[in-house]
Amino acid sequence: MNDEFSVDKIPNSGLYTFMRKAYDKILESGLLRQAEYLRMLRDLGEEELYFKWEPILREKKKQTAVPKVNSATPTAKSADERSAVQGSSGDSHTTEKARIIKPVGSIIQKPEMPDQTFKLPDIKVDDKAKALSEHFEGIKDCDKCRLHKGRGKLVYGGGNPDADILFIGEAPGAEEDKTGEPFVGRAGGLLDKILAAMTLSRDDVYIANIIKCRPPNNRDPQPDETALCVKYLLHQIAVIDPKLIIFLGRISAQNMLGTTDSMRNLRKSWHTFLGRPAVVTYHPAALLYNASYKRPVWEDMKKVMTYLEIPVP
Repeated sequence: MNDEFSVDKIPNSGLYTFMRKAYDKILESGLLRQAEYLRMLRDLGEEELYFKWEPILREKKKQTAVPKVNSATPTAKSADERSAVQGSSGDSHTTEKARIIKPVGSIIQKPEMPDQTFKLPDIKVDDKAKALSEHFEGIKDCDKCRLHKGRGKLVYGGGNPDADILFIGEAPGAEEDKTGEPFVGRAGGLLDKILAAMTLSRDDVYIANIIKCRPPNNRDPQPDETALCVKYLLHQIAVIDPKLIIFLGRISAQNMLGTTDSMRNLRKSWHTFLGRPAVVTYHPAALLYNASYKRPVWEDMKKVMTYLEIPVP
């Protein structure tokens, strides 16, 4: 494992083993920036995992830079300097590592949770599909927040307007931004498999996100962005009038339920959202990172099927 990365508490040995193998390759490949890598870890839903790290790539870049020559700079450290680095144990490697590592909370802080007192608009429609289409046309060029500046396509949502089940995710990703469709790409393909296991398809459910435009670099939505965009989701809920809501991922659940509980705790019980039963489960993207989450997701889906009287295979 990279010496500049440590984990204080490991409740899930499978996740730990995966991260030990993947960490160096992910950073050295340059495919992900540190912020994106950190977000990937958080999306796995293991809130009890506490990662300590320093921006490794930036630090390594500094280490490889050619130092400036300064005649006033001594070429060797004094005994006091060595003692300050090594500490009382004399283990310079351990103490230096402890000095440069910072808790994750000091790099990226959780956004302040907004007041989650949601109210559905009073909407009565005869044709749900038409109502949703008209709503989309009215907001597709939305410029109320900063996210519209980098938008490819607004990702409204899709599926059956008369669906009993509404899946709510966090925000569109890169593929969704290109196509304008929710949950496409690898994560979307996995969601399709989950639906198939439930003897359902996208034609039987409705899928939407809290945020309709992709945040830069797939970062977490900011509270002000959520506050501005959530009214569009509430309009969709009012029109569709689903019997049950499934929150996909920690961020979606925390924002809509107004909580900071971990995924582990959120999955333990049913929730009520706008007078409807709600279930929290892992985001399909998390399953791509850790296959051990597939069983918990299936257990969550079986609860949904039992509630809606869908035969469980």
